[in-house]
Amino acid sequence: GCKFYYASDVWSFGVTLYELLTRCDPGSSPPAKFLEMIGATQGQMTVLRLIELLERGKRLPMPRDCPCEVFRVLQLCWEAEASFRPAFPNLVPVLRRFREKYRAQAASVFSLC
Repeated sequence: GCKFYYASDVWSFGVTLYELLTRCDPGSSPPAKFLEMIGATQGQMTVLRLIELLERGKRLPMPRDCPCEVFRVLQLCWEAEASFRPAFPNLVPVLRRFREKYRAQAASVFSLC
C-alpha cells in the first residue's frame, strides 16, 4: 500500500503556511495559482499537467508582502528531493525566530483566515 513519510507532511505544511500567508484569499489559493500556471484542463489531464509542472521545478509564487526568508522556508518544504526538505524539529526554531521577528505582522496575517 501507500506509505507516507514526514517529507510529504513537510510539503503539506508548506502549502498550509502558504495559504496563511496569502490570507486564505481564494484567488491566491494553491489550486487557483496552479490552474493559472497549467491553463484550462479537465479531469485527469489537470493532474497530469500539475505533475509535469512540479517535475519541471515550478512552485507556488511568493505571496505578496511575504518576507524573502519566510518564502525560502516554503521553497525548502517544496524541494523535489524529499531528503532535502527540512524535518519538523529543524523547522521549529526557524519558525520561532520568525514569530519573534515578525510579531507585529503576524497578527494581521494570521487573523484574517
